[in-house]
Amino acid sequence: MVLDLKELEKIETAEAVALSINPATGRIAAQGSESAVDRVIARIAEHRDEVAALLRHRQGLPDEKVVTREIAVAVPSLATQRERYIAWMAARPAYYQHDESTVDLMWSQLREGDLVHPDYAKSVTIERDGKFFAVDCRGRITEPSKYAPALQARRREGQSDG
Repeated sequence: MVLDLKELEKIETAEAVALSINPATGRIAAQGSESAVDRVIARIAEHRDEVAALLRHRQGLPDEKVVTREIAVAVPSLATQRERYIAWMAARPAYYQHDESTVDLMWSQLREGDLVHPDYAKSVTIERDGKFFAVDCRGRITEPSKYAPALQARRREGQSDG
């Protein structure tokens, strides 16, 4: 079954169910009697992506979720921080050295506005929106070490470590 807006509206009318997209969550909402909602959900189950696109279009919503991110002016770009990280590694023993693919993997977890604190051989501490986390050399996000210099400095300043 190819689903278009006309077909979707037929389903809604036949079952007395109203479908919509919740803009906050991006989830499909179905409103009607419990049995009718269950039937509609079963009918559209294999076509969720199509239904979501049709509902976004009908409701005048953008195809992609709209987000707002604030980027601190005083934080260097990720490209600049990457260059600094590579220089930081180069000034340390071989144990600290990573190949480019490892750095790519670590940086894949970051976004503009993140502040990178190089501190350990196998991970970096990241500050994002006032909170700290670590990214290891496998690209995994973990809790930062309580001994991380960035956290220690924050504690000395008397601020929360988030």
